[in-house]
Amino acid sequence: MASKWQAAVASALILSALVVPAAEAASYTVQKGDTLTKIAKEHEVTVEQLKQWNNLKADAIFINQKLVVTDGAVKANKVAVVEKMATHTVKKGDTLASIAQKNNMTVAQLKELNKLQSDVIYINQKLQINKVSPSKPQEATVEAPVITTSPKADGQAVYNQVIALAHELIGTPYVFAGNTIEGFDCSGFVKYVYSNAGLNISRKSSLDYYLQDTTAVEQPMPGDVVFFKNTYIPNISHMGIYIGEDQFIHAGTTGVEISKVTHSYWAERLVGYKRFNGIE
Repeated sequence: MASKWQAAVASALILSALVVPAAEAASYTVQKGDTLTKIAKEHEVTVEQLKQWNNLKADAIFINQKLVVTDGAVKANKVAVVEKMATHTVKKGDTLASIAQKNNMTVAQLKELNKLQSDVIYINQKLQINKVSPSKPQEATVEAPVITTSPKADGQAVYNQVIALAHELIGTPYVFAGNTIEGFDCSGFVKYVYSNAGLNISRKSSLDYYLQDTTAVEQPMPGDVVFFKNTYIPNISHMGIYIGEDQFIHAGTTGVEISKVTHSYWAERLVGYKRFNGIE
């Protein structure tokens, strides 16, 4: 009898060792400080998957809430990922957007990881980053959205004001980081013009506007913005306002002026045309 009892116990222990971890892996109890982004990252899933599996209509979660964090089909097809923590030292010209882009992160993830309350960073600042190396290149290709229509009446009204105001500012001197009529840099000029034309946008760099606030257009129209790379720093570093016929108004090195995108200097640095997300 003893041997049968011992065998039964042994079998039960083996079964529990096999079953319990699978059950635990399928759910997670929300802890203090957790966010959907953090939980998704830890379990190698997306926020949208978490919301779908748990019937969540918003990103709000609460302590001790039980969340399903895996799906059978997803788990079976998951690619192994090796992740390690690394450090990036901020250099001249760096922004959170450029650092995040280089390290396959979002600005929100970078800010959360480093407990940053704003987008302000400084030279020689040490930032933690996540280096992710897939075991094999099996990433799904996601096509970026492209706008195929012209702005509606309200958007066109904003564009009319943008173009008129931009022309009025021709000759305003160039000032690094300037965003007033005393002087502009390229993104400061764009921010000033669009804000005064009625579009609510924050002051950002050309790269930040490109990555965070604009969508590509299939056919540019006067009033859209145009981006360039590798001007005074690597990556996207300059922008202007397209006015048609291959021309754009921008804060150049000597001041606000009209240039041609077909000029050899700009043509070889042209990235593309986009539209602010607030224009409909």
